[in-house]
This record gives sequence, C-alpha cells and structure tokens, in this order.
Amino acid sequence: MQSVRSMGISESFGQKIRTGIVIVLALLLHSHSLSAGAVPEGVQKIRVETDFEGGNGCLIKSDVRTNSVVLAPEKKPGDTLALNLYCVLTGFDPRRELQIHLKSPAPPRGLFVREGRKVWRQIQSDRAGRYRGRFPTGRVELATMPPYLFSDLQRWLTAQPAREWFRIVYPGKTGQGHALPVVLLTPKNAGKKTPLIVIIARQHAFEHAASWVVQGMLDFLVSNTTDARAGRNKAVFAIVPMVDIDGVRLGSTGKHLGGTDMNRSWDSPVHREQGVILDWIDGLAERYPVHGVYDIHAMGYQMPSFRFGLSLFDNTRGNPDRAWRYRELSRRFRNISGYAPARLPLPGWKNLPGMFATRMLNHWPNLREAIIVECTPWRRPDGVCWNAELIRRAGVDLARAVCRGIHG
Repeated sequence: MQSVRSMGISESFGQKIRTGIVIVLALLLHSHSLSAGAVPEGVQKIRVETDFEGGNGCLIKSDVRTNSVVLAPEKKPGDTLALNLYCVLTGFDPRRELQIHLKSPAPPRGLFVREGRKVWRQIQSDRAGRYRGRFPTGRVELATMPPYLFSDLQRWLTAQPAREWFRIVYPGKTGQGHALPVVLLTPKNAGKKTPLIVIIARQHAFEHAASWVVQGMLDFLVSNTTDARAGRNKAVFAIVPMVDIDGVRLGSTGKHLGGTDMNRSWDSPVHREQGVILDWIDGLAERYPVHGVYDIHAMGYQMPSFRFGLSLFDNTRGNPDRAWRYRELSRRFRNISGYAPARLPLPGWKNLPGMFATRMLNHWPNLREAIIVECTPWRRPDGVCWNAELIRRAGVDLARAVCRGIHG
C-alpha cells in the first residue's frame, strides 16, 4: 500500500483528513446515542408530583434515556377501584417527545394535559393506555379528566354577591368534618304550592365532568337571562353541587367507598353526607312539594362511545306523565344545544333501591321527574373533542331546558 508521502500528499494534509473523519464519526455517534436514549445534559430523573389538592398517581417506572414514564392511578383510603389520575410530571427532556404509559383498569382514550396556565387539552392514545406529546416547558399536568376541585366550588360560592333569593346553606358536615355547602334559590312568593327541584352531583369523586355540568347549571340559574328569572320565580331550587367532598380533596376514585358505593346506599345511609342531605331535603319537602330530581353523573375518563354530551336515563317506570316530561326535556335540550341527548333505558344496576333517584321515587311516589343525567365527554358529531368549557356549556343548556319546562 502506498504511503501518504509516496502519493504526493503532505503529512499535514493527511492528518487533517484523518481528524475530519474522526469528527464526523464522533458527531454520528453522538446523534445515534441521543436517538438511542442517552441521557441528555441536565436531565437526571423523571418525577411525579401529587402533593396537592386532588392529586393522584404513582410512578411505576421511568427511563430518561427513552424519555418515557409508566404511571398508574392509586387507590385512596376506602377505594376499591383506582381510576382517577391527576399529577404533575417534571424532570423529562423537554426537547424530545415524552412517552406516557398509563396502567389502569380502564385506560382513557384521551388523556388531558396542561402546561402552565394554558387550558386543558387532550392527547389521544396511539394504543391502549399509551400517549405521546411534546411539552417544551419541562413541566406538565396530567389528568383523566379536567379536574374540578373543592377549591373551585369554594371560589364560585365566595364570588356570589348577596341577593334576596340566593342562599348558601351548610346543613351539616362530611365524614371528615368539612362543612357541606348547598345552594338554595327561593322565589320571594314561595309557598306550599311552589315546586321544589333538587339537583345533586359528584357522588363519586373522580366524576369531574359532573361538577363542570353543575357549574354550568349554577351559572345559568343565577344569571339574569329571561329563562333563568322565569325559572327562579316559579320554583325553589335545592342544589348539592358536591356530595363526596372528602374524596374530591383526597383525589379518590370514590366508587364503593369503604366497600359501599355512595350511590347504592341511599335507602340505608352509611355515609354521614347522605344523612345530612336527606334531612335537609326532607325539611324542604315539608314546605314545598317535590317536583323534580336531577342526579348528575359523568364518565370519569374519556372513552370510545356512541354517546356524546349528555345522556338521560329513562326512570319513568311506565308513568305516562313522567314519560311525557322525560321526552319533552330531551326535546327542549335538543332545541337549545343543537344535538339530541342520548335517551337510554335504565339498566338494572342503575335502578337499585339505594340509588339516589330511585330512593326519591320510592319516597315520593308522586314525583313528576327523577332524571339521571350522565355526561360522556367523548367527541361531538362534528369531531370537536370535549373540554371543560364545552362540558360546562352543556350544563347551561340543561338548566335552560329545565327552566323552560317549569314556566312553559
């Protein structure tokens, strides 16, 4: 083999060629190492934070080389299911795509994420429980549903101005000793013939969307719109916006608390909140005839479903007047919102004696409406994904439909 000198090439030039080759190889190796998962400078350990109101989530495994994390919801005291996730991730490489694997009995189709003060948005799974996204701030909140916390409800309550027809009442305390707030809207001329309408929500802590629906209902009912004023002038509204305050604060799933589901035991109350609420409603029923009950629920996570928005379960029991009112509520909601709510037969597991709506029907056989509402935060027919504001807006439309049924 000829030497560099014999080829007529100076040693200094040959050295430069060799140096250049070494540099190119080093760059290629560096690039490969990053793509293969080498730890970038400044990235040490992916962390999961849950030390805040409603926080839930545990770290199973993380890998800074692949910029990936495996998470799971935690069972809180009293839970028999773990479905609620609300945590903060830090320590990942913000320059690369973050891979998230959520191990859950029911992994959501869409995971909600938020950076800083931005609104919650969804990232869709590419396969069951696996999500990808870029988060350039290096800090991201994750949740199975846009969180609605007890502090959110408190902020709404404290922001309300004094009005003659508006009262915040604390009829008792929760199992952990927190004051249980309820809202009472009473027309000036209320009497023994003024119908009482009861609205109750958030029996299960992880059903955040139920609170967003009730937030919309409250926003409408206290507004100065023609329909809201007419509804308030014709009926007394008793609203329990958050039943399971203790579970919400803790970040629980809230199903089968202590082995007994909150919404399976109203016929024989086992939770302190149930007795407080029933005593309060019974006291109001001595003054006003109970006209309607609306029990608001929600899927605690986004899932593929033929349903979207609000669903109304048929709890009419063959009563022709209740059946007519059920159909009319659906019609009014469709005319207001632009889409028809799903009208579904009431399955056996939703017609147990311990269900709140069923207990109300058994207690007051002449009840004219006992509607179980469920929010399914899936995609609308036009492809728009639900977010907190759209869910709240569904509550506004539902309250308007209810009010139009009172004075219409």
